[in-house]
Amino acid sequence: MLWNNTNMSISLTPIPLPSSIVRLCSVIREANGRAFVVGGAVRDHLLQLPSKDIDLEVHGIEPDRLLEILRHHGKPNPVGKSFDIWKLSITKHVIDVALPRSGIFSGITEACRRRDLTLNSIAYDPAEETYHDPFDGISDLARKLLRATDPIFFAEDPLRVLRVAQFASRFQFEIDPSLIKLCQQQDLRSIAKERVAVEFEKCWIKSKQPSVGIQYFLQLGVVEQYFEEWPGLSDPLLQQSLDRGKNLFQENLGWNMALFWAISLHRCTPPQAEKIMDRMHLFTYRQFNIRQAVLSSLAFSKMLADRDSSILRRQAAEDFRLDFLCAVAKTIWTNGLAQQNLTKAILEGIENKPLPRIIQGRDLMKLNIQGPDVGSCLRFLRKQQIQGILSSREEALNAAKRWRPS
Repeated sequence: MLWNNTNMSISLTPIPLPSSIVRLCSVIREANGRAFVVGGAVRDHLLQLPSKDIDLEVHGIEPDRLLEILRHHGKPNPVGKSFDIWKLSITKHVIDVALPRSGIFSGITEACRRRDLTLNSIAYDPAEETYHDPFDGISDLARKLLRATDPIFFAEDPLRVLRVAQFASRFQFEIDPSLIKLCQQQDLRSIAKERVAVEFEKCWIKSKQPSVGIQYFLQLGVVEQYFEEWPGLSDPLLQQSLDRGKNLFQENLGWNMALFWAISLHRCTPPQAEKIMDRMHLFTYRQFNIRQAVLSSLAFSKMLADRDSSILRRQAAEDFRLDFLCAVAKTIWTNGLAQQNLTKAILEGIENKPLPRIIQGRDLMKLNIQGPDVGSCLRFLRKQQIQGILSSREEALNAAKRWRPS
């Protein structure tokens, strides 16, 4: 499960920041403060990875004076209830500017101590173009190692356990044995359910090999503590299916999220899957119905892998997008018939929508079918259409004339 790591080379080059942000840091320095870039932007630069977010932490300056400076450089909006944090719109960028939780005069070393992992405890001073690394995070980056900055502060936030698993998978790093033990000692039951889902999904979206993250979620006790049961998640075959699923990503992030949950829950019964989805508050994401995607996959994906059937394709398309159900099926059952079913569904025009209806309720009303009988007759005719018995409006009208309420 652990990565076979060799040391990587870390180049301490200046972080290429927008000139407006560099000027802001210089003005803060002139006011006897110090502004550091902290967190993911520093880590990602040293790993030569792209990073969209810039977080500044400002030391040695009072909040009112800092806010005055920020207003001269952009539009600051306060966020957060416990600490002084602003979202600053500056030129074309939006950055986070915060005062340290350890106190504005506590120093950068003490502020870094409160961060979760040493690789996130590296600060960069844009005014001097220097790095501040009091806990050897750069050395750990080179060794591809995840290590707690301070065990006491790490234990203050149980969400950090999930982030450890996510980072291990995302960066292909090993976890220090002492950190594994520390994670296993944490009580995770208080973590907000939405945050658990987010960390699972980050592992899926940002990792080349999400199976590693799943293995660490299991090893660190996340699954055991947070879910009563999750059938099959520890099976290497299921984990390999998740890795294959990365090849079926689309631009629609909702599709990608649903694919992860459909694959990872495919060994569950529908009640088990619904219980896990309830636990993480999973419903719709980016207008993609994750819950329906999972339940429809449980109903149809195995059959789509086993049988080449026009009736099955039409039944499945009635329930959910057939291209999605076939994607789940061919990811899990690689030698099955899912691709064949998808190819034929495209020819039939039902890969992402149900079979077009050949008769409407108003047609039945003209035949003097009224009230609740309209719905009953439509369902009867639809079933016959899906089974291939009816294929035209004329045939449906004749069948409606013969239909009698049960």
